Amino acid sequence: MKKITTSMILALLSCSMLGAVSKPSSLSDGKSETEKQIQQYNAEKEAAAAAADAKESAVEGPVVVTEDVIVYTSNANQPEGNLSAFGTYFVSVKAEGSLVQLKSFVGNEKRKYWGYGAELAANANLYKDEGDNWGIDLYVPLDYRYSRIEGGNFHQFEFPAYLRPYLRVPLEGLTFTLFAEGGAGGLMTHMTDMATRTNVFWAMGGGIEIGFLNDFSITPKYMYKSAQTKSLENDVGNLNAYMAPQQEISVEFAWRFQQNMALLVSYTYTIWDNKYNSDIIKVNQDHKLGVGVRFQF
Repeated sequence: MKKITTSMILALLSCSMLGAVSKPSSLSDGKSETEKQIQQYNAEKEAAAAAADAKESAVEGPVVVTEDVIVYTSNANQPEGNLSAFGTYFVSVKAEGSLVQLKSFVGNEKRKYWGYGAELAANANLYKDEGDNWGIDLYVPLDYRYSRIEGGNFHQFEFPAYLRPYLRVPLEGLTFTLFAEGGAGGLMTHMTDMATRTNVFWAMGGGIEIGFLNDFSITPKYMYKSAQTKSLENDVGNLNAYMAPQQEISVEFAWRFQQNMALLVSYTYTIWDNKYNSDIIKVNQDHKLGVGVRFQF
């Protein structure tokens, strides 16, 4: 009986020792799993923070670029982005159709002739203040026109250079650009069975450009042109191209359909009168419609 009791006691002690040994092992394993969970949580937290930083950087990038663009193009006294041809560099090309109304001194006869032409123009800014509120441009329009008059082919080519000082006046989302225009240039004419004639003419005038809705502008303008020469009457040997004093009233509409490109539509009405006494025709009115594109830099 004593032996059994001792064996039982020994067995109980063995079980207790085994339980004591296994308990720290279980605790150790539990602690290792917890550490793994903590490490995984920290890793996920760091990954989320890195993703948030990357997303924030991606958003901030364009904002910085946009702000740089605004600094370059904005005008404190002008609605941002309004289309304007002044204070810039551009090249424009335009196709033109014209209706010439002729009036003869003999019998006061009136005739109409259709014609066509083209204009290639360039503009360069010579000076503007820091805010582009005022400045001066150099404008060079090269103009060619053709019409068949009185059975003959008539060609005319103008190549002037104009200075255009301008002043911007902003008002309620609009940009008003007042400008003057003046200069001189060459004139060349040729008609069937007549010698090619050349001359120098001068012109002056002005107008106002109205920019609105960011991508549109309309520009009414008045010009006076003249070349001081003798008339063609009884002067076969005169090689000066004749230009009667003429007045031009025009309006040009522009629509910016791309960042640096604008569609142009223009109408020009010209009236003049040859004052010399002759039985040859005199040109009274000229209607010219033009469509083209302006490339702005």
